[in-house]
Parts: sequence; structure tokens; C-alpha cells
Amino acid sequence: MKPLLWHEPAKYRRAKFRQRERGNPMESVKLAVFTFLFILGLRGLAGIHPAPDAHPPDWTATADVAFGMAIFVPYILPRFIGLFAISIVTLSEKGVNNNIISFGVTLRFWPWQNIAFGYLWTEELYGNAYRVLSFCDSESIVLTTVCLSAATTENDIQRVLNTYNIPLQRDPAPATPPLS
Repeated sequence: MKPLLWHEPAKYRRAKFRQRERGNPMESVKLAVFTFLFILGLRGLAGIHPAPDAHPPDWTATADVAFGMAIFVPYILPRFIGLFAISIVTLSEKGVNNNIISFGVTLRFWPWQNIAFGYLWTEELYGNAYRVLSFCDSESIVLTTVCLSAATTENDIQRVLNTYNIPLQRDPAPATPPLS
């Protein structure tokens, strides 16, 4: 059987990133502090034994650059990278594959033997509704949730899941949608 393949909407991926970020804001703060201290540490190392004609920047300039980078790296750079994030979902004879390219490359895979059923539901994120598909195991634990593209229909999903004897349930949404 021909695999069913689609790209998750970039707007959905950005909304999920924003949701994760708001769920744990201390991660960004930790990265900001680390970036600030790292740049100050580099300046400190450069000043230990400078070459005779090397002139490391003074500490005020270094602190200004470190502060700017501490704001840029955790708060601005991720949003910029999010503009180019790509997530490809493939339903093949082996199982469900989700390849994500954003802050690195993430390859995720779930064989059909581990999937008991699929849930098709609507997820609300920041005022937008997204049609999503959650794959659950035999204990109803959500393994992953992927967003359908505009070109992917429920009939396409139903056809593929029927091929592998995976039941498809529609709404209501799982009690606690995962952060995928």
C-alpha cells in the first residue's frame, strides 16, 4: 500500500512550541542565564593570558553583548527558527513516522503493533482550531498527536488505519492532550 504522507501546518508547530514554552518558562530563563554567563566566561578566559598585542573588550562592552545575546538566544532565535520548521508525518506499512526539522532533526516512529487506536479531534490553540490525530496504546495513553494538513482528509486516515486494523475514534478529545 502507498504510504500516506503530509506536512503538519507550520502554524500548528509554532503554536505547540509556544504552548510548551509557556508551560515551562524557566527553561528560557535558564538558557538566558547560561548564555550571559557563558559569554562572560569566554571574556574571562580571553583575559587570563592575552597575546601581547591582543586587546579583549572591556567588561562593560562584554556585559552589554552578553545581555543582548541572553535575550536573543532563548527568546528571539527560537521564533525565527520556528518560521522554517518542517514536520512530515508518514503512515506506512511499518507504522507512524514523524520527522521534525526545527532545533535539530527529530525522527520519531511508532510501529502499528504499539498502536491500539487513533483519536481524531479538534485542538484549540491560541484562538485557532486544528484537526489533529492522536495515536494511543492499549492503555489509552497518547503516544503522539499530529496535526492534519488541509489536503489530508478523514477518509484518507480511515482508509490507512483500516488497512492495519487500527480503529479510529472521533471526538471527544483525550482528557489531557500531549505536548507533541
